[in-house]
Amino acid sequence: MKTQKIIGLLTIMLLSVSFSMAQPGSKNQIQQEPAQPRILNKIPNLTDKQKTDIKNIWIERQKKTTEYRNLLQEKRAHLKVLTTQDNPDQKEVDKTINEISGLKEKMMKENIHARMQIRALLTDEQKVYFDKMGMRHKKMMMNKRQKGMRNCGNK
Repeated sequence: MKTQKIIGLLTIMLLSVSFSMAQPGSKNQIQQEPAQPRILNKIPNLTDKQKTDIKNIWIERQKKTTEYRNLLQEKRAHLKVLTTQDNPDQKEVDKTINEISGLKEKMMKENIHARMQIRALLTDEQKVYFDKMGMRHKKMMMNKRQKGMRNCGNK
């Protein structure tokens, strides 16, 4: 009976999340990735072979990380169900947290692996642009996190 309630709540949560993301103009709407990696426009003098290889690497990474993101959403919803019960099972909570951490680790490894594959295709001059792009992205992410942390206490 308890398992059926958990599965029912989990199903409702997943459906409501996916429905709210599908609404046009919704704040929660998922940003659509462009049809090709932006990197192709940012690195000068890419050959057609480099462009094709980079695009193939990018597509494979997208496939894998999409799968991980979907699993991550499921695990987070499951964790919420577990932690909002009257008597949460600490072992199950810890197990779910470990599964979430494992998925994040896999995503990070996949991203770094793809970056290393792409970087191996580039000339020394192109690597300078590629590496600079990575630093710019990291700075943007840090700024977003810091901004979010500042806004947390203002509610």
